[in-house]
Amino acid sequence: MHKKIIPAIAMALSLYACKKEVTENKLPIPAALADIQSSSNPDTVYGSDWSGIVQTVRVTGRSADYDTSNVVDVDVPDDYVLVGGGTVGVYLWMQYTGYITAAIPDANLRTWHTASQSHNVPYAHQLNSYAIGLKIQGVSREELISHLQVLSDTSSGSSLYAGIQIDTSRYRLIGGGGKVTSDNNGLLLSSTFPYEIYWRVTPRAFRGYSNGQSVATAIGISKEFLALKGLETDEESGESWINLTTILGEIPIDSSWAVTAAGAYSEYLSGIMPSTHGMYAAGNDPLNSVDPYMYTYMLRMRKKLPVN
Repeated sequence: MHKKIIPAIAMALSLYACKKEVTENKLPIPAALADIQSSSNPDTVYGSDWSGIVQTVRVTGRSADYDTSNVVDVDVPDDYVLVGGGTVGVYLWMQYTGYITAAIPDANLRTWHTASQSHNVPYAHQLNSYAIGLKIQGVSREELISHLQVLSDTSSGSSLYAGIQIDTSRYRLIGGGGKVTSDNNGLLLSSTFPYEIYWRVTPRAFRGYSNGQSVATAIGISKEFLALKGLETDEESGESWINLTTILGEIPIDSSWAVTAAGAYSEYLSGIMPSTHGMYAAGNDPLNSVDPYMYTYMLRMRKKLPVN
């Protein structure tokens, strides 16, 4: 597998009032798919962990038109470091009919690249994309980047799977993303998600055999920097349920943490929608060939809680 080191990165955000209490609440199960979409409408949302030290921003971008394939790039503010994000393809009636082919950071950790396309039925859809930026109070973007490790893996040969592992002796995983390309647009993303020390990407063909390539990018933050600042990271996974023909998943809200990245694993991915403290994901099996499933994953960061 081909691996390369990309300039490191980090995250950004605005400051909320300091909260000492820890709250955990379940995201409401939507009565309609539109409920998820409406929660993702604001263009710029700021958040933080309980202390206000770890600050984040989620910036939303949208395709100008409804089309059967779309590309959307979203930039985070100049003082933030891009660490993760999401995207969702939405049909006119709020059904998830655009499938994800890319949700990945660029090399300079400023721009979140996303892409989508229809399945066999050419549904026109709008692509909404969400970039997550990170910053640490009192730390410049340049200094934060100096404490990051960014690695990338590109699939090769007959294997279309891509996965990249950070240097676990020195770093903790805080972000990443993935994409798939194919000769005949016959591959869609089945997964792009963090798993312990890896970022993993899996494509799935829907037009018979398709030649293609997958790319996975992982972002790690220095353990030494975390210890110096009294910070900690965490990975959460979530449950799934079926709403209409769409497979939905969520991860509960815990406002003591700030979300830095989100991912999911399903038959075909149609949406990864992070908030400042939780996330939704949507998938589908257009051919109804398997039992529906959805696994959701989220990375987050906070200042360590005070010891009583």
